[in-house]
Amino acid sequence: MNEVLLDAEIGGIGRAVELGAAAEEGDRQVWSSAGEVLGERTYRDARVRAEWAAVRQGDTIRLPLRIVANDPLWYAELYLHDVFLLFNLAAPGSFGGTISITGGGDFVLDQRLFEYAWATAGSRIDFIPLPRVVAWYDGLRIDPTRAAGTPIARALFHLLHLARSGEDEVLRIVRLAQAAEALRTGEQMLFELRNAVVRPDAPVSHPAVDEDERTLQRIDIADGAAAAVVAALQRLIRS
Repeated sequence: MNEVLLDAEIGGIGRAVELGAAAEEGDRQVWSSAGEVLGERTYRDARVRAEWAAVRQGDTIRLPLRIVANDPLWYAELYLHDVFLLFNLAAPGSFGGTISITGGGDFVLDQRLFEYAWATAGSRIDFIPLPRVVAWYDGLRIDPTRAAGTPIARALFHLLHLARSGEDEVLRIVRLAQAAEALRTGEQMLFELRNAVVRPDAPVSHPAVDEDERTLQRIDIADGAAAAVVAALQRLIRS
C-alpha cells in the first residue's frame, strides 16, 4: 500500500453559544494537544497521519492527511468521525462543521448537540484532557465496520448519526432516547415523547402550520436528554 496525501477542509468551526472561560480554555487545550494525541491513528489495516496546527486559525481549517490504506477516502472519513467524538467528549462543542476531503464529497458533522448539552448541563459537564479521552475511547476497541456491540458503542454511534442528520426533530428524539436508554440515564420524559412520536397514530401537522410552542417543548426535553447523555459519557471517562 502506498501513502496517499488527502486534504480535509473543515469550515464552520466555532461556537454558537457563549459558555464562558471554561469552554474557551477547554477549546484552547484540546486544539493545542491534537497534534500530539491525534497526529497518528492506526486501524487494523491502515494508518492515518494528520498535520494539526498548534492553534486553530479562523473558522475554516485545512488538515492534511497522509493515509496508508487500500481505501484512503474511507479511512479519512473514519478518522474525522473519531476526531469529532474525541474533541466533543473532551470539550463539548469544540469541533464540527462542513467537511470536504480531496476526491470525495462533502459531509457535515454538527457539534451543536454537544454544545447545547454543555450549556444545559452546567457543572455536570466539564473539560476533560484529550489524552484521557483518547485512552478511554481506544480502550473500548470499537469496530466501525460492525453494528455497535455494547451500550456505550450504541450511544456513540447514535450521537454520530445525529451529527450527520441535520435538523430532524423526530429523528433527534428517537436517537437521543436510544442513546439515553443504552446509558441508563433515566430520561423518562424523553422516553414518553419518543413513544408518542413513533406511534402509528401519532398526530402529524402540515409543515406550514406554526407549532412553535410544541417544538420548543420538544427542544427543551431533547436538550436535557443530550446533557444527560454527554454527562454520562464523561462520567465513564473519568471513572
